[in-house]
Amino acid sequence: MRMGQSFAAARPAALHCPELICRGPRPEESAALLAAWRRDLARLLADDLSGLLSGDRLDVSVSEPDRLNGAEALDRIGQVAANSLLRVGASGETALLSFDFATAIALMDRSFGGDGRATGPVPDVLPRSAALLVEEAATIIAGAMTRASFGDMPPPAGGSPRPDVIVRSESAGRLKPFDVDA
Repeated sequence: MRMGQSFAAARPAALHCPELICRGPRPEESAALLAAWRRDLARLLADDLSGLLSGDRLDVSVSEPDRLNGAEALDRIGQVAANSLLRVGASGETALLSFDFATAIALMDRSFGGDGRATGPVPDVLPRSAALLVEEAATIIAGAMTRASFGDMPPPAGGSPRPDVIVRSESAGRLKPFDVDA
């Protein structure tokens, strides 16, 4: 056998995208990354949302995520709520934000200097002032979620989509944020 001989491939080698060949973080690394993201998001939300509520400094915590399928999530939200589909993160992922009407009205009361306690029955239609406050909160939350996803790194120039509220609806099912079986 001569060692100087060159071999030719019978066919081209497969080229795989980075998503298929790179290994993701180990479970303990994922848990640490998620804990840091939750802490950063809570800090950003406390800073950013405080301006909506009579200048009070909020105490915000972000809990561990729950694993639900789409049907369970829609059941938890209920038939009618102030729902917003958000564009967040480095690659423009979507997130669903929901406020039940009682919470939206309590936030509105608090933003105008009230104590945030709901008195009387919850209306069938969200008052315009509460709807505007929910829209502003959704925009702030989308921005905070996007900034938290970058940590201390600046977002890529021109490469990341702008955080935004894509669409709003009182029915989360109408927004179709996810498959009910997913």
